[in-house]
Amino acid sequence: MDISNEECYLFLNGIHQVDMQIDFAEVDCLVYNDIIELDSGCDEPGHEEKNYVLTDIARRKIKEIIKNPKTLLLKE
Repeated sequence: MDISNEECYLFLNGIHQVDMQIDFAEVDCLVYNDIIELDSGCDEPGHEEKNYVLTDIARRKIKEIIKNPKTLLLKE
């Protein structure tokens, strides 16, 4: 989340930018639902940013889905 430029981007493994820009409300939603959590940030004027990573819960769920895609259909 580049606060100083009012931009949010998704990255894969911290290197490759996914071709998708999201907004602050979507980031807040991901945080609220325990999908991502704050990892680091910078509050230097003109360079304010926040970096998030997947939570352990989200990582486990993703691994479950990859191992057995049918788990998506079994959830309420």
